[in-house]
Amino acid sequence: MLSKVFTGALRGLEANLVSVETDLLPGLPSLTMVGLPDITVREAKERIRSAIINSGYQFPAKRITVNLSPANTKKEGSHFDLPIAIGLLASVGQIPGNAVKEYAFMGELSLAGNINRVDGALPLIIGIQACGINKIVLPRQNVEEAALVKGVELYTAGNLSELIKHFDGEEPIKPYRVKNKILYDLPNYSLDYSEVVGQESVKRAVTICCAGDMEC
Repeated sequence: MLSKVFTGALRGLEANLVSVETDLLPGLPSLTMVGLPDITVREAKERIRSAIINSGYQFPAKRITVNLSPANTKKEGSHFDLPIAIGLLASVGQIPGNAVKEYAFMGELSLAGNINRVDGALPLIIGIQACGINKIVLPRQNVEEAALVKGVELYTAGNLSELIKHFDGEEPIKPYRVKNKILYDLPNYSLDYSEVVGQESVKRAVTICCAGDMEC
């Protein structure tokens, strides 16, 4: 059975949408990844296998092919663990395929099935949202930085089992709600340059010194 889930791939500070296509065929058990995965992504198959089994689910004894599309873009990072695992579980029917099609996923899996934080979550979410996907599953450790992006629904889980129960409808996860708090406390200065006319070179010299340039 063929399944398809979404994630993102970083290119510097920008991110592109990536489709994770998983197909199961008869044959000797194997897991092959194509689509320019780097060594971190290729190693994901060992983490995914242990995470699924240690979460109490069956890892299919099939010939598994995972395609990371578009195939001409290099894929880097451990955040591909979770979308590949979800795609694999959807392809064998342990997760309803229709339940995951509106989501994008990111997260590193431990061998026990825990979902660990990833690097680059903020630009990944910005890029994924720009492609029209507003429901994103990510690690709990990344949710506060991700909440800076307006207009997205963030779903977090501590482990793979919690996420599977969410998509099965057994224990739904509620979207993360941003707490009303001040992220940055801006200082209030009683004196500034607003009443100083001219003297642009002096103002610039003082500004450079305040910025920490030792050459001033």
